[in-house]
Amino acid sequence: MRRIAASVLAIATAAALIALPAAAQTRDEERAEITEITQEDLDAARSRRDAAAQRLADTVAAYDQALINEAALRDELQALAIELSGSERELVMLREDAKTIARAMYMTGGDLGIAAIFDSASLVEVPVISSLLEFAGNEDVAAIARLEALESVYVEQRSRLDTALVEQQTLALEVDLLSEQIISELRDLDREYQVWIAAYDEQERIKAEEEERRRLEEEERQRLAAEAAAYSSWLATSTTTTTSTTTTTTTTTTTTTTTTVPSGGDDGTTTTTIAGGDTTTTTTTVPPAPSGGMTCPVAGAATWYDDWHAPRSGGRLHQGIDMIADRGTPLVAIESGTVGRLRNGGLGGITVWFNGESGDEYYYAHLDAWADGLSAGDYIPVGGLLGTVGNTGNAQYTVPHLHFQWHPGGGSAAKPHDMINSLCR
Repeated sequence: MRRIAASVLAIATAAALIALPAAAQTRDEERAEITEITQEDLDAARSRRDAAAQRLADTVAAYDQALINEAALRDELQALAIELSGSERELVMLREDAKTIARAMYMTGGDLGIAAIFDSASLVEVPVISSLLEFAGNEDVAAIARLEALESVYVEQRSRLDTALVEQQTLALEVDLLSEQIISELRDLDREYQVWIAAYDEQERIKAEEEERRRLEEEERQRLAAEAAAYSSWLATSTTTTTSTTTTTTTTTTTTTTTTVPSGGDDGTTTTTIAGGDTTTTTTTVPPAPSGGMTCPVAGAATWYDDWHAPRSGGRLHQGIDMIADRGTPLVAIESGTVGRLRNGGLGGITVWFNGESGDEYYYAHLDAWADGLSAGDYIPVGGLLGTVGNTGNAQYTVPHLHFQWHPGGGSAAKPHDMINSLCR
């Protein structure tokens, strides 16, 4: 297999040659200068993309932990807000009780700085509270003590709430930055791989066009040779009598559509011959069938880590693996089988239950959309399109990803990490 660097140079060379006018470069010169891009080159480019994507695994783990911490802080903020609300209601009542006590003492002749009491936001300020305790009875002392304790608790709760809010905002920013970093790198990796695919497709188109040109030239050469032989034969058998002859030759041109299947695929070439017109050739490269009857469920750059049984909201444990990819990345059938259930709603958002021919079931969640026309009961071959990556359902505030579950034999969810590693790396 040629070195990748040489093939990259070949892509640029091919692109430059295609842009030149026909008179500036002959086809023979093009063939001499263009280095062929092989299927092995494409496989190497894909492997490089997938390996680079997996180097993001630590970043994904940090992102997931930040999400968990941020969710925990949100829960804490909610609990603190409830506590604070209850404390505020109780404080209002206790403060009114304290003011009632102060009024009663004032009416009996006690000078407690009543104006300060009524103007104060807190009744535990010194010397106000000291004066109240000095002149209050036992029951009043207990009420004032409750007020003093609750005021202290309220201040502590307010401080905890403010601190947690700052921490939550910091974590939310960290989540956003990590999300942007991951998706940006995956998008760049996939874009580089697609450049290789486009260059390979263009190369195959040029090759098919050249083969068609040679075929037509050979047909023309054979036709002219046959005409020359026929003319020579006529001359050899002709008499001295001159006969005027008019010969009309009709040439049938061909329009050919070629589907190229890389090595390992079935024959996918179809040819259509149409009388008249110029010769037109269209070449489409079909991805090779996955080996072993299974393929990666994400057909593009993706990254993940082992998050099986990681904590989730509501005390749940994660029952699958989250494969992060750019929004709109194709999601395909991991093996041949039929579509079980389709649903749009709930925690999973847009989902697909897929029943493999092996008897295993697979769950795809948080899709951006289903494949056009997808319906329950549809037979989908391995690698067939099911939908695209998104973040619907309870993932709407997270990075786009596929939540993927594996249910061997249609039973309980099993850890899919090793299987995904073997299929997607």
